[in-house]
Amino acid sequence: MPTATTPCFREPQINAWYVLRGNRVLPLNSEARTAVGAHGTSLKGYQHRVHEAYAARLAGSAYDEQGYADGFGHDAAEAAARAAASRTVGRQADGTPGASRPDAGTLAGVGAAGSAVVLALGLAGLRRMRGRRWR
Repeated sequence: MPTATTPCFREPQINAWYVLRGNRVLPLNSEARTAVGAHGTSLKGYQHRVHEAYAARLAGSAYDEQGYADGFGHDAAEAAARAAASRTVGRQADGTPGASRPDAGTLAGVGAAGSAVVLALGLAGLRRMRGRRWR
């Protein structure tokens, strides 16, 4: 059972909960057991699994360029690209100078990339802190 100082974390895409013990990622629920097995995996093995599962969906990937990262698919991505091309860049509707707004695909790609970075940094931080005591 995890203690107050045992690092626990969640993989929200599959609702899996894990605990980090030493260099091992151990499952806490059935979704996590499905992902890493009943006896867990090494931290490096877990990082590899997460990379394999989600790297293809980051900003700039084919998945993103086809418009699926924002949840709308290829047709919506083409429509957004046409709308962006038809906008007057640097001018608002009333003719005053202003910046154009980012489209939904850009924002979704930034969000997906940010989530991956936060997960990777969080795991690295948990590993570093595992030997330290909390005051």
